[in-house]
Amino acid sequence: MTDLHERIFLFALQKVFYSAPAVARALIESAGSAEALLKGDRSDFRSLFAGMETLYNRFCVIPEAEVLHRELESYSKRGISLITIADDEYPKLLAQIPDPPLALWAIGEDLSLLNSASLAVVGARKSFPYSRELAFSISRDVAEMGYPIISGMAYGIDAAAHLGALESSGKTIAVFGCGVDYIYPSEHVGLMKRIVDRGLAISEFPLGVRPIPPRFPQRNRVISGLALAVLVVQAARASGSLITAKFALEFGREVMSIPGRGGDPGAQGCNALIRDGAGLVENAEDAVRILEFEHRKYPFLKKSGHLVGDIYKGSPLLKSLLPNSPSGVDDVIRRSGMAASDVLKELSLLVIDGLVEELPGKLYRLRSDR
Repeated sequence: MTDLHERIFLFALQKVFYSAPAVARALIESAGSAEALLKGDRSDFRSLFAGMETLYNRFCVIPEAEVLHRELESYSKRGISLITIADDEYPKLLAQIPDPPLALWAIGEDLSLLNSASLAVVGARKSFPYSRELAFSISRDVAEMGYPIISGMAYGIDAAAHLGALESSGKTIAVFGCGVDYIYPSEHVGLMKRIVDRGLAISEFPLGVRPIPPRFPQRNRVISGLALAVLVVQAARASGSLITAKFALEFGREVMSIPGRGGDPGAQGCNALIRDGAGLVENAEDAVRILEFEHRKYPFLKKSGHLVGDIYKGSPLLKSLLPNSPSGVDDVIRRSGMAASDVLKELSLLVIDGLVEELPGKLYRLRSDR
């Protein structure tokens, strides 16, 4: 369990250094701990603030622990959690990036989502209806298979991704480029309520920090740091989504992209990502296949939402398969009474989730070891 004073001082430092995490890290390393830093003579660290007079002045007036503790207590009364990098709940993937945030503010009950294997879905604010439909359907199906969806609650692709996850009764995380007490854009009040009812809204920015454009790349850094992989749905060459993808690559995370029409300016960013080696994704099955592979690298991450077997509980297709009797697609269609297109889709998902084994000759059987 985190020492209370260290937790309080990490919180205090994040309030001051949210835009300069590398400086905060250097200060803590120099002092030995956040508590030692703030209980010592702060003028001893003046040399680390070259050219940062305003930041130094704010550092010097950080209040005493008792004042900070009262502020933390006021957060809990408002339904806001504070997770420091020393807490067990802090996202382990995010902790691996260079100079991670010292603390995160969160609204929502299920903090375990921060350590789940998740997919970030990002793209253009001014997006095509077709792109929003794809973001919605892929996010819905991926969330249904136990991978929470992370996005930035912006217009366009972000909103479609959150809504898709919610449609499936899956989980979703909104990462803010401002304090979690600012709903941005303001039209997303209803979406925010739905997200925190079944997921989380989080930010590295303290309460009261307003949303301004320079803060969005910093928000994108956290989105990439939290996610197992990033899917870019629609992006022009200068899209902010490409910043998210760039961070993901720097952090060693997988990047996926949906191909766009050749010559379409709104798709040039996505097509460029694919040319540079991003995974080509056309549907949820493509995304989950990559996620399953990436998940093996981080066994400490859990799948969230539904248990895999629960998703298919009562499925006529699953009931039509036997462990020791391989069946062809036509047999499955006949026994299940399902449409051919639905059978093909569900079989693909069952194979990906390891509940069904695909044999040579397009034969399928129930896995006996599940």
